[in-house]
Amino acid sequence: MRPIIEDLENPMVCFSEQRGPKVIGKCACGCGEEIIDGYEHIFWDGYYFDDYECLMRFIGAEWRDV
Repeated sequence: MRPIIEDLENPMVCFSEQRGPKVIGKCACGCGEEIIDGYEHIFWDGYYFDDYECLMRFIGAEWRDV
């Protein structure tokens, strides 16, 4: 006879799934990516950026051959 296993749900997981991600704002470079609480984003000079390419675009930096 097999043991009966009950499916127990983690209340923290259920809560976060119902609530959804908390959007803090949009990327400062203007690309439209959302800055979401709990994920890694770049914070520089009071602004949030989705990744390093967004930051480089914002400050006007570019790759060049030397």
